[in-house]
Formats: sequence, structure tokens, C-alpha cells
Amino acid sequence: MIHLRDYTPLLDEAIREAKAAGLAKETEELDRACSAAFTTSNELLHEHNLALGRFLKLHGPGLPRQTRAKLEACLNEIRLAFPGWRQLVALLRRSPLLDR
Repeated sequence: MIHLRDYTPLLDEAIREAKAAGLAKETEELDRACSAAFTTSNELLHEHNLALGRFLKLHGPGLPRQTRAKLEACLNEIRLAFPGWRQLVALLRRSPLLDR
């Protein structure tokens, strides 16, 4: 069984960096999704996955490289909770950014 590392401090840091980079309005949806209360951890992971995926797809190229890497590390950690091949791919891409 794979244990997920707590990605939320890194996620919060990356959101602050994105806001500082001039994407304050663009981060609103991501910030809302990541600060909402959820009934189950599955629901939390699903909503974070959707919000991060949308944000990176729409605004990823405009982010500073280090901020994008942090968001991608968080998204990858979430994908470790998915079954099957997605989990294997996420395990192979696991980022050392969450080891701090």
C-alpha cells in the first residue's frame, strides 16, 4: 500500500507564488477548491485533482517554472490514490519536492 505524503503545504505555497506572479484572479477557483471542506478523503482528492488539472491546463505555461513544478508534484501525489496504471505512473514520477 502506498502512503500519500501531505501535499497541502506545498500546494498552499504554490498558490501564493502563482498569485504573486500576477495570476490572482486565475487562482480563485483553485484556491476555493483547495480550501473547501469535504466529507471524505476520496472527495477531497477527486476535487483537488480536477481543480489542479484544470488550472495547469489553462495557466500552466504562464507560471514560473518552479511554481508549476510544485503544482505538478501535488497533482502527481494525488494520482497515487488512483488505482491501476495511473498509480504506477505517479509512483515513477514521485517528486522529491514533497520530501522536505
